Amino acid sequence: MKGVYWENGIWQQALGGILGCVGAIANIITPAFAQVIADPSLGTRVNQNDLIYQITGGTTVGGTNLFHSFSRFDVPDGGVADFLNTNSIVNIFSRVTGGTPSDIQGLIRAQGSANLFLMNPAGIVFGRNAQLDVGGSFVATTADGIAFGERGVFSASESEAPQLLTVNPSAFLFNNIANQPTNSIESKAFLSVPLGRSLLLVGGNIAPNLESTGKIVLNGGRLRASGGRVEIGGLGEPGKITLNTIGSNFSLEFPEDIKRVDVSIINLAEVDVTAGAGGDISIYSQNLDILDGSDICAGIGTDVFCGGLNSDNGFLGSQAGDIKLDALENITISDPVSEVRNNVNPGGFGNSGKINIKAKSVSVTDDSKIISSTFGTGNSGDVIINTEKLIVENSQVGASIFGSGKAGNLIIRASIFVDIQGDFLAVQDEEIGFPGGLFSQINPDGRGQGGNITIETKRLSISDGSKIQVATFGEGDAGNIIIRAEEIDLFETPLPNLFSTGIFAGVEKDAREPNSAKGNGGNITIETERLSMAGRTLISSEVSENSVGNGGDISVATKILLIKDGAQIFTLTQGQGNAGNITINAGDIEMTNFSFINSGIRPGGIGKGGNINIQTDSISLLNGSQINSFIFGQQRDEQGNIIAPGGIGNAGNIKITADTVTLSGMDPDGFSSAIFTISERGSSGSPGDIHVKADNLQVKNGAIIGASTSNASDGGEIFIDTTNFEAINGGQIVTATRSSGNAGTIIFNATENVKLSGLDPNFEEELDRAKKFILNNPSERFEDVSDIVINEGAASGIFANTASNSTGNGGTINLRANSLSVNNNARISARSQGTGKAGDITINTNQGFHANNGEVITTAQQEGGGKITITSQNIRLFGDSDIRTNVFSGDGGGGNIDLKADSIIAFDDSDILAFARDGQGGDITLNTPAFFGENYQPAPKGTDPASLDGNNRVDINASGAVSGVIILPDTTFIQNSLTELQQNPIDTKALIANSCIARSSKVEGTFMIIGSGGLPNRPGDAFVSPYPTGTVQGVTPSTLSWKKGDPIIEPTGVYRLANGQLVMSRECL
Repeated sequence: MKGVYWENGIWQQALGGILGCVGAIANIITPAFAQVIADPSLGTRVNQNDLIYQITGGTTVGGTNLFHSFSRFDVPDGGVADFLNTNSIVNIFSRVTGGTPSDIQGLIRAQGSANLFLMNPAGIVFGRNAQLDVGGSFVATTADGIAFGERGVFSASESEAPQLLTVNPSAFLFNNIANQPTNSIESKAFLSVPLGRSLLLVGGNIAPNLESTGKIVLNGGRLRASGGRVEIGGLGEPGKITLNTIGSNFSLEFPEDIKRVDVSIINLAEVDVTAGAGGDISIYSQNLDILDGSDICAGIGTDVFCGGLNSDNGFLGSQAGDIKLDALENITISDPVSEVRNNVNPGGFGNSGKINIKAKSVSVTDDSKIISSTFGTGNSGDVIINTEKLIVENSQVGASIFGSGKAGNLIIRASIFVDIQGDFLAVQDEEIGFPGGLFSQINPDGRGQGGNITIETKRLSISDGSKIQVATFGEGDAGNIIIRAEEIDLFETPLPNLFSTGIFAGVEKDAREPNSAKGNGGNITIETERLSMAGRTLISSEVSENSVGNGGDISVATKILLIKDGAQIFTLTQGQGNAGNITINAGDIEMTNFSFINSGIRPGGIGKGGNINIQTDSISLLNGSQINSFIFGQQRDEQGNIIAPGGIGNAGNIKITADTVTLSGMDPDGFSSAIFTISERGSSGSPGDIHVKADNLQVKNGAIIGASTSNASDGGEIFIDTTNFEAINGGQIVTATRSSGNAGTIIFNATENVKLSGLDPNFEEELDRAKKFILNNPSERFEDVSDIVINEGAASGIFANTASNSTGNGGTINLRANSLSVNNNARISARSQGTGKAGDITINTNQGFHANNGEVITTAQQEGGGKITITSQNIRLFGDSDIRTNVFSGDGGGGNIDLKADSIIAFDDSDILAFARDGQGGDITLNTPAFFGENYQPAPKGTDPASLDGNNRVDINASGAVSGVIILPDTTFIQNSLTELQQNPIDTKALIANSCIARSSKVEGTFMIIGSGGLPNRPGDAFVSPYPTGTVQGVTPSTLSWKKGDPIIEPTGVYRLANGQLVMSRECL
């Protein structure tokens, strides 16, 4: 055939004329016209035999570099472009100078192990059936020149012969390119190079227009370089791409300050370098799209999800290469199940490489993934993303262990924001799937060490069922989560989600897997200016059901912490192991609408609950929000059957240090705003203690600080250190027992004032709502309303009580303050409603204890009543204020009452009572120099104290089967001695003389009186001085009286007249 001669003659001119007419469709080359045609510049010869083009000749430089030049290079479908080089050739450089793109629909073949370069500035297209059969690496480029260091350039725009180009190529030059077709390089083919070799697509366009973008497109098909390198990229402006030679491989180095072309990998396209070792992928672009189920695959072993081609499974210690995606603008991985993976695949041995992603914006959406995992034996590599903006929507980014090894770390640096949202559906249109988000975990059947997740950004948003999670579902310790951001928002929209939204670290059991997890959970560390959580969002560290290991700690440092609408921060154990601790350092904390900070032991859990330590300027718990440390009881199904035993272990302590602490209100189901430590019935272990240190502490509107035990262990203690404290409108501090354990102690220190006042007017309504909640939730742990509402009625106050049917003793209350007021039905109570003893109450105030319709009370049903000791500068009781101890049955003695003050004054119907129906009444001691009780009359022995209420007088009584001893101060000198003042006011004229005072001639002595002695016994009585006084002489009475306008002459002293009367006047001059 004579096609080659036609190429150099008339046929070429005719084809050129046609191309001049059709312009933009130059890239649409039909197989009938596809030919390989040499130009005369380098002595290249093409011999066509049917569809086989044998390429010989060319120019050899240095014995290793062979140069060819073509005016046209097209390979038809079924055709072969066969480079017949000698085995000594290392590199074959071929250029296309005719100005038309190359359309490769068939096979390109070279001999030996030579590397083949195809350079066509007009563009290169690889059709669906295009193939490579080369022994070395393959490079397709639209550069207009290949540089050889300082030796020169092999140019496609100038047809001179190469001179002294004996060294390896060093760069691709983009300096003088005319407009290319729509894409500079497009491939639909399965292109592959031998093991360990490189496959490079280096496109570019420096004069883009609407039809000509210079884009590089992989449209279906596959690029494969097992254990070698695949590198893709191009420039959109004049510049140079450095070409590095690494052994028998090539790699690219792009300038950072020059515009690049876009790269699209679409329609199930694959880039695959998996092998027994090695294998790197680098893509450099302006924008990068990986769409339509396309995959970027590196790692060790056969990736069944990336073509499933057999690969070497490697060996222990094998190291896979890295994946690098570098875009100057945006990277988009989207449209169902597109993935970037670097894995140790099933059956593989060795370590997978890193995934490095850099762009202004990175978007991973529509069930797509960026994953570095181990399915075989070995470690997975790190995933590192550097960007301004990262969006992960209904997709996953992570590093995990499915086999055996160590999971890689996930490191994200986003200067503007990270936005994570949505579930990841494994089966479309069905509720089968996985949470979307960021992960580093050991999966079921996996064994090893989880990796860390580190996020640094200005704003982090997590929503709609997405997660940031480190966990072990298999065997091994989970990694840690470290987040540093200016703002963090966790929220949910009204859309339904399969999973909870949040930040998770744990030892987890997958509900779809029978095996339990073994290992320790990771820690969560958050540093931010503002953390906001809303809706069903969580920050949690958990040891789940049937799992073995300790949970990790949660640490939050923030200026503002907002937790609302059911959001939670918690550490839990439901398996065998300890829950982690929670530490929060914040400027201001607001919790509202049934939100929680919890640590505890759930049903079936065995271990210790974590401690909760909060330091803040101010903290508010509103509308049923709670901070809890607990041991849950038995879990039951809707039929009441036990499906999980109660937790076993001790709950952690709660410590809050703040300037201001406020608790207020209940939620719609009757749950109080609260700080609780609880051990539920059916559990085993002690609830923790509560420590609150605050300048101002306010508990109001049904809110509560409580420590309760419903098992055999003693309840937790409550320690309050504050400057000022208020419990109003049903606000309470409570320790309680509902079983055989004793109620805890309350130790209360206030440097200033303690105010207890009022009732919760909505308490009965809230109690009804709690009962309805129990009826509507039969599978919950709650058996009785007291499991939800541990408030001691509607009154404000401080309580250390026992419930009915309990056998434990009431707790002790020890209160110190500068002043204490108990008003408007408020109370301080240590009460036993079961068979145990009532606790003691000790109150010490510097200034005063005042009660107005309030009470201090200890009561017991059967055992001894607790004692009450009050020490104060003064004690004042108004209205119906009582101080009393009662024992209603049994032979236990009533508690003693010991009051010590400078003065004790009781008015109205206030009583001091110590009563024991069947035992000895308690002793009452009033240690004071001054006592007054309005209408006080000693009651006869055996008087029922119930009869002394409402009689509008002060009563002091110590009745019982044997009456107690009452010790009162001796106040006989004032008994019945106070009378009403006379109706007539004092006549001041009788006290002030109208004239001056003239002394008598007899000289007497002078004296001064200092103090309060010498007063008359009653108003109107004459003054009787114990000292001798002189008399004054009378003067002639004056008939003149003072009138307006006269000068005011002030008295200078008090003088005694001859009749003993004292007057105020002045001496006569």
